Amino acid sequence: MKIAFVHCRITPGGALSVFHDLINQQTFSQAEVFTLFSDRSTLQTSKHKLNVITALPHWMNQLFLFCSTHKVPLLSRLLDYRNLMFFYPTLMWNLSRKVKRYTPERILISSFAVAKNITPIS
Repeated sequence: MKIAFVHCRITPGGALSVFHDLINQQTFSQAEVFTLFSDRSTLQTSKHKLNVITALPHWMNQLFLFCSTHKVPLLSRLLDYRNLMFFYPTLMWNLSRKVKRYTPERILISSFAVAKNITPIS
């Protein structure tokens, strides 16, 4: 079964632990993780290794990661993922298109915020 996992952002913390448990409980032949922002390109759990696809272009995702880890004085304030809130509707539309192009049989959404707006396959 082809599954699309949708999560708001993949960063260390409690939400990631819950997401790992959700993935480990599923049985599937093929799966991808779709997210707005991620600090990794693959997600390794005890049973699976999944590719992470972000709504942001790769270069922009890397720029946000660089600014969050290196704390460049002015850039870190401007390029914080929280400042993307204005662009969330566009990013969610972009993420919905990526999920639909993947054509999964099931979509599992584990989200605390914006990823709940992913439209189901029509």
